[in-house]
Parts: sequence; structure tokens; C-alpha cells
Amino acid sequence: MIIIQDMKKLIVICSLLSLMTSCKTEELWFKGDYFFLRHKGSDMPIWVRGNLASKIFILHLHGGPGGSSIDEGVEKVYLPIENDYAMVYWDQRASGGSQGNTKAETLTMEQFVGDVELVIDLLNSRYNNPTIFLHGHSWGGALGAAFLGKGENQNKVKGWIELNGAHNWKLGMELSVQWVKDYADAAISESRDVSFWTNALSWYDKNPVIDNLELMDKHAEHVSRAKGYIYDINNPNLQRFSGWQLWSPSGDLNKDTFTKEHLIDELQKSYSDGLNQVTIPALILWGRHDGILPVELAQEAYDALGTDSLNKQMVIFENSAHSPNREEPDLFIQKMKQFIYQYK
Repeated sequence: MIIIQDMKKLIVICSLLSLMTSCKTEELWFKGDYFFLRHKGSDMPIWVRGNLASKIFILHLHGGPGGSSIDEGVEKVYLPIENDYAMVYWDQRASGGSQGNTKAETLTMEQFVGDVELVIDLLNSRYNNPTIFLHGHSWGGALGAAFLGKGENQNKVKGWIELNGAHNWKLGMELSVQWVKDYADAAISESRDVSFWTNALSWYDKNPVIDNLELMDKHAEHVSRAKGYIYDINNPNLQRFSGWQLWSPSGDLNKDTFTKEHLIDELQKSYSDGLNQVTIPALILWGRHDGILPVELAQEAYDALGTDSLNKQMVIFENSAHSPNREEPDLFIQKMKQFIYQYK
């Protein structure tokens, strides 16, 4: 059963948070529509903000699994897009600011895809069948690919935008391990942090396959040390987005570990085969220096898509790692707007 609820619980939390931060309350929380999708034990918050009158909606699939889309709405990553179109920030089950009593058995890709279907149905009902674009980052790329590859789902959206997505996690991990090894070799040869990277290479000799959460966490430490998540920590663009996680309700209630533990098998799968059936317009966006999902995956996604070459595009961001939307926001927004304008 699906129930639309108001956001009283979230508004109370956020009102308290606004007292602890320097952000203007009305700027953060009192614009747009707030409601919940309740399904199979989960109350999943949805925040629709921006130019609703445009009837063009971009549904954001956040990363993780276990991350938050609403965090990105508060950080204003997509604010320039909201001038022209509506953004839909949705926190998935057992993720971000979602609530309820989510059972472990519902943490499957099949259920997450079903949730996307329900969110789209809800948007169509609430907003009289708007034009919807699907946009997934990291884990959201895997979820988006799985959704599009199922049945006639691609006909429910106008286009697909993948940002450094995990549509083929198994290949991504293989590439990521080699990426770290190459970085370690270069660092050692240049006498940089030799002890750390020598130990890291020994660790990979003992753990050649990254297939459980403990190994993933250790590998992620290496990727971060090698600047594979953020390419330039001194990038002034990052200042736009700093600090919110300290106060975020989705940060305080982070479900990241719980969600990953139960989706570990899904993370080993590839959803590239399903992309062969996808023929809608597609935009692939990737950071050149991504160490967790290396740039080779961008080409793999582009080649896997069944979309005609005239209607698919790949853009590589030369000064970004895993999140070009944060590291090169101006170029990111430009490419997003161009794509949506072309195919709306």
C-alpha cells in the first residue's frame, strides 16, 4: 500500500537544525513540496523543488547505497537547474533521511527498482504526468540501469543521465583496484608516502578480490588517499557544499553500513546487459580521475546503451574525480541543461 504523508517529522528536525546553522531557514526548507512515499515498512521522503510549472522533472537517484538525495538539495548542487526545471530529491529505503521499520529482506535491487516505479507513479499522479528525466550518481547509476533494463520502464522517462555510475560494479572494482595499484607504484617511484603505499600493495596481494564490506571499506580508504573521490581538495567549488553533513538529519540517521551489508550481492552484479535494451536519449558524465569507478566505465556504459549514437553523449570532466557535480559544477550544469533542453 502507498500512503502520501506530510513532512511534519522532517520539518521539525530541520527547523531545529536551522537554529544551529547560519543558513536561512526559508532558503533551505520552505520551498517546494515535501511528502513521503510509504511502502513495505519504509517512509521515504521526497522533496520536489524548482520550476514546477515547467512540467519537466529530474528524478535524482542518490549514491551509497545508503546515501541521501535530500542532502544534495540542501547543498544547492542543482539549484541552477531548478531555475528552469523541477528537481525531485528522494531518499531511498534504508537511506539518508528515510524512516520506518525497513526489513532486511526488502533490501534487494528488485525492491529498489519497484520503489523507483512507485515514485514515478506518484509524481505522475500528483503533478499530472510531467515529463521525467532520470538521473543517477554512483550507486544511483546501478539503480537507474536496473530500472531502465526492466520491461517497459524506459518508456516512463524521457531520458537517462548517469554520473559516475555503478552500472557494472564488478568491472568497476577490478578497474578500481588496478587504479590504486598504479597510483601506489607511481607514488613509490617518486618517493611519496612510500611506507603507506608499500603496505597497500601488500594488502592487495593478500586481497585481490574486493567482494565484502570490510574489504570495500579498506579499499575506499586507499582510493581516498589517492584522491580518487575528490581530485583537488583545495578546489574552491567544494566550499559551496561543505558543512551540511554535520547537521543533516540524513547524516545523523545514516543507514549506509546496514544498507550496504544487505545489498552486497547486488553490488557484485553487472547491469550493462540491460542497457543494450535502452533506446531513450542518454547522457554519460564522468570524472577523469575517479578512483572508485574509473573513467573506463563511462565508455563501457556508452557502448552498452542501445540508444542511437545521435541521441547519446559522453562528457569527461578533466578536473574531477567521483563527483563532477561538485568539483566542476558550472560545466556539469551546462551539460545537464543542454541535454534536457534538447530532449524535453
